[in-house]
Amino acid sequence: MQSKKMKKKIFALFFGAFTTLCLCASVSAQTVRLVSTPLGFNDPAIYTSIQAAHGASANGNSIYVESTDVDGKTYSDVTFNRFDSDILNVVAYSQEPSPSKTNKLSLALKVGTTGISPEFSYRLKNKINLRASISIFNYKRNDVVSFDQGKDIEEGKVQYDAKLKLGNVGVLVDYFPFRKLLALNLGVFYNMNAVDVSLLPKSNLKFNDRTFTPEETGTLGLKINYQKIAPYAGISLGNPNNGNCRVLFDFGFLYTGSPLITMQGSGSIEPTAEQAPQLQTNLKPIYLYPVVKLGLSYRILKQK
Repeated sequence: MQSKKMKKKIFALFFGAFTTLCLCASVSAQTVRLVSTPLGFNDPAIYTSIQAAHGASANGNSIYVESTDVDGKTYSDVTFNRFDSDILNVVAYSQEPSPSKTNKLSLALKVGTTGISPEFSYRLKNKINLRASISIFNYKRNDVVSFDQGKDIEEGKVQYDAKLKLGNVGVLVDYFPFRKLLALNLGVFYNMNAVDVSLLPKSNLKFNDRTFTPEETGTLGLKINYQKIAPYAGISLGNPNNGNCRVLFDFGFLYTGSPLITMQGSGSIEPTAEQAPQLQTNLKPIYLYPVVKLGLSYRILKQK
């Protein structure tokens, strides 16, 4: 009888110990490890990397990853249970590329209405890129235009010399509201766009039944300039800091202000230069310059 009582006591002791262990395991399974970026304090409950939280966890623990920069990439809020295989699949829960595909700095080359544009893009923080852009393009054309002046009069000839200069240097902030494809762009540029045209007669010209030699006709020059500081607003498709190589597209407007017109003349056509203020007034509604660019980007510096 005493032996049976002893066995019952031992059984009850083991059953109690087993129950206690099960309860402890249950409590352990509810443990949550937070992976985040500490905000100015050293909280031991916060882990700055998923690997650190994984190493501190037991099987069945939960690891919670905040929507912030962790391990050099951005995760949406996600909780997963700690099992040895889960840490290998955590990338599947991310809404951003893996760290090996997230760039810190990239170089892009674009062409468009502002000319040829090399650009540098720096991943400043989550959803925000800082971009430096330079655009250059020069075009010159020198030719002689011939036209009929009527019977018994030699063909009229006028030489024109036209120069188009596109140039601007600026910085932009690219905000990706959806983290990936579409970005809103705001920036400011130093604008160097300019047009220079000059006319020089190469033959006798007839005006109002009177013929003028090239020297008597004189020359006429036209220059178009714009305000130097030009704000920019637009949208873009493609994030140069996602992946090794990306196709990029920009569309927006530079606020260049109305064209500034200056004219200079000599000889009999000198009075024509006095029409510069009227021409500037007529062009006043044209104060936006359209920007359309297409290009490719390439990774320079990978996110650590």
